Amino acid sequence: MLTKRFNQIFKLIILGLLLAGMPRVTAQSITLAECQSRAMAASPLQQKSNYVASIRTLQEQNRTASSLPQLSVQGSATYQSDVFHFPLSLPGSDIPMVPKDQYNLSVQLNQQLYDGGMARANRQVEDAELSIRQTETDLSLTQVQSVISELYFGVLTVQENTLLIDALLNELDNRYNKARVSYQNGLVLASTLRLIEKEKLKAAQQKVSLAIRQEALRQALGNWVGQDLRTYQLIFPEILPPPNAINRVEIRLFDQQNELYHSKILLNQTTKRPRLSAFALAGLGQPNPMNFFETGWSDYYMIGARLQWNAWDWGKTRRNSDILAISQQSITSEKEQFLRNVQSQQFLAASEIEQLNQLLLMDQKLVALQKEILEESRIQAEQGTLSEADYISQLNEYVQVQLQLKLHQIQLSYQTIAYMILTGNL
Repeated sequence: MLTKRFNQIFKLIILGLLLAGMPRVTAQSITLAECQSRAMAASPLQQKSNYVASIRTLQEQNRTASSLPQLSVQGSATYQSDVFHFPLSLPGSDIPMVPKDQYNLSVQLNQQLYDGGMARANRQVEDAELSIRQTETDLSLTQVQSVISELYFGVLTVQENTLLIDALLNELDNRYNKARVSYQNGLVLASTLRLIEKEKLKAAQQKVSLAIRQEALRQALGNWVGQDLRTYQLIFPEILPPPNAINRVEIRLFDQQNELYHSKILLNQTTKRPRLSAFALAGLGQPNPMNFFETGWSDYYMIGARLQWNAWDWGKTRRNSDILAISQQSITSEKEQFLRNVQSQQFLAASEIEQLNQLLLMDQKLVALQKEILEESRIQAEQGTLSEADYISQLNEYVQVQLQLKLHQIQLSYQTIAYMILTGNL
């Protein structure tokens, strides 16, 4: 009869462990990649990408407009104290007097023919600045990945700790029931029951704390994702070998800043090149500004070409180029230092991953060994050579080594994701 009872208890407990180890089938589930994707899509920072695209479109329209003829209108009305006149009068000629009140209205059309490459260089500068803005947005979004990973694995860790507490409570319940029977038969003291009740209360406190923390973590994760995740099942991420190449967004940002300074150097060099433009001027004035002998209202026009060349600037352009080149070298130094820091962190992270891999191998051996010990304990308990309390202790040890294996798997997955974020390969 005792053997039959032990067999029934053993089968029920093993079945419970198997069900606890199996993934829970729920109507809704979500992965780490989905959480990160939704969080970045819901982030207000994502709107900055739309702003950059709008600015790029507007700048392109401005460039097109700059290449078209520019039309300007000018007007003036003046009164002056003195005007040009001949001091002598010639017999038989009537020299008109230039009026002191003068009026002029003109329209001027300008067309740039050659700007020394300034428009092209300025376009490169604007494009580089916009690329930097976009990359800075991408850099801010990569921080979202780290936050989501911490919250996601935080939920998974709490879940596994809750399983450990549940297994402990199950063991304490079994021990309490057996102790109560023994107490009723006069085999143990009442203090044994109170001791087990105290341990159950301590475990229940831990479970309440874990439940509150899990609720907070799920709410925080749901706030980032933009969805209530309290009823979702979080899928355990697949552990893949992380790549070693460094593809951080900061590297791209350093390269773009370097390219920006290069574009500014080219733009600065255009200031010493000549500029050629054509113009046409037409207007109405009193007197005619082209002929002061026409003192009444008269129209006029003028067409021509204009050359502008700052041939000598006392070395200002060269010094500005030197300043930009020094700034460019500074960016290169910052990039090299950043790579060195990342590589140092990469070595430490790789060591942590290797350590967890070694621990997992040992955990698997411990689980297999403890399973054999548990089976031997079951046989001894059935034969009456091992107390029920000792058998349950071995069962609890089996649960703990299984959960330790699961926790190390979570840590390995988290460290792998963190390594991919560190190297910019996520």
